[in-house]
Amino acid sequence: MTLKSVEEVQRSESQDTGSPDGDTVGDILPALPSANNNKGRRGSVLRRISMGTIGLFQPKQATQEEEPLINLRDVSRARNRVQDYIHQTQILSSSNLCSMLKVKVLFKAENFQKSGSYKIRGVLNHIIYQREQRLQKRVKARRSSLPQTFAVMTSGAGEFAEAAACAANMAGVNCISVVAKSTCRASLEILHHYKSRVLVHTTDNPESVRDRAEKEAEETGYKMILPYEPTVIAGYGTLASEFMKQTNNTLEAVLVLAGDGTLAAATAITIKEIDDTTDVYLVTQSGDPVSVALATGAWPDECTERAEESVASALNLTVHPSTRPAILKHCEKTTITVDNNGITDAMRFVFERLKIVVDENAAACVAALFTEHFMHICDSHDYRRVGVMLTGGNCNLLTLPFVLPSKSHDSTRCRNK
Repeated sequence: MTLKSVEEVQRSESQDTGSPDGDTVGDILPALPSANNNKGRRGSVLRRISMGTIGLFQPKQATQEEEPLINLRDVSRARNRVQDYIHQTQILSSSNLCSMLKVKVLFKAENFQKSGSYKIRGVLNHIIYQREQRLQKRVKARRSSLPQTFAVMTSGAGEFAEAAACAANMAGVNCISVVAKSTCRASLEILHHYKSRVLVHTTDNPESVRDRAEKEAEETGYKMILPYEPTVIAGYGTLASEFMKQTNNTLEAVLVLAGDGTLAAATAITIKEIDDTTDVYLVTQSGDPVSVALATGAWPDECTERAEESVASALNLTVHPSTRPAILKHCEKTTITVDNNGITDAMRFVFERLKIVVDENAAACVAALFTEHFMHICDSHDYRRVGVMLTGGNCNLLTLPFVLPSKSHDSTRCRNK
């Protein structure tokens, strides 16, 4: 009897379980262990091999603490699924801004992405993955067809719903969007444009909207899509991997919004596995519990009140529990705090100097560049190349915040000018 090597065993198991290990891992993405739940079976096979030889292998039993939210192979697979459908968005820079800050700042312009934000990456990966899984079940069950329909819940501006409707339209599946009562007309028109069936709820309460969506999904047999699905987060990771590849892994620090933690966790995990010398800083507002958590190493039991409601809607969200371990492990222990005046001034700066349209969430990361805290960080770490995620451009042109009076941008705050 000829014993197989470890690589042969893992390869054969991947084929048996139908996992997409045949996907090509990108130029900058090393092959890493799969995050699929095949560890128990794989461990037993390796153990049997070791018992037949001289005990070369003693597989370590996986524990819940060791199981990552996503890994780089998940991100690579996500990229392979979505790359033919989405844009590889460009890198922008401003010589004026760089001279002001004495730092080379590179912007990942995801405001030019399909559906207007990075969220299409995660939702599209999730839909294609679910379609692949249903196809495998159909083949195994020898059925002629299985429903490939999805439902999505959203509230407020509906950016996630817009991405889901766009992704479903690309993938050729049906979509139901349950939105809050106050969802703006522009968002509703976009949903209809992507051929989504739109159900406007009677209230703006997020829990009530979600309950309505779950009820609709149960009655129609549609599949719910939530922002915290691992496949959605892996799709978000393609933004960071693409950013690193386009900059030849030369970024010394990257700024990303804390938000609900999904993009922050995806960015931190991906960047740290590509180059653990690149620092990831979260942008928050005053009173955000993520600042306390990173400083102390543990999430506070009681959340402090935020100083004000931010014009950047993502900063009003709470970090989801599933993303917290990754954030605590991979992000820098200090956060960069921005306020509404800073976001408003930064948004106007981007419109006037970069000549592009961004939303308030993207402007928040730009605002972080002009804070004294960030300048002190750059001085103390001697950063020379910093990356900033411009996460989207879905703003309401009729209610731009910088149309209202606010403090003019003060270039004297920039260091060493």
